[in-house]
Amino acid sequence: MGRALGETGAWLELAWDKPQSLRQVQLTFDSGFIRELTLSSSAAANVNIIRAPQPETVKNTRFNIKLKTGKEWQELAKLDGNHQRLRPPRFQTP
Repeated sequence: MGRALGETGAWLELAWDKPQSLRQVQLTFDSGFIRELTLSSSAAANVNIIRAPQPETVKNTRFNIKLKTGKEWQELAKLDGNHQRLRPPRFQTP
């Protein structure tokens, strides 16, 4: 997608005409690459550097599935406390 999805949450739907077997979905989260990253002992160079989990990075997310034969959503995986740019969950297909 390449754009911010909002602070209140967002969703992304993937749908296929034929059944699929998926073990992984990879999302790339924003991780502050808009700020310059550098290693320096200079206070001026470090003024905008955040040396901690980046505030833009999605911290909590859920991966749900709804089968065509079912009416309810089922949770496949969840990520809580995430701070990584790439952290693809692995899940068993139902």
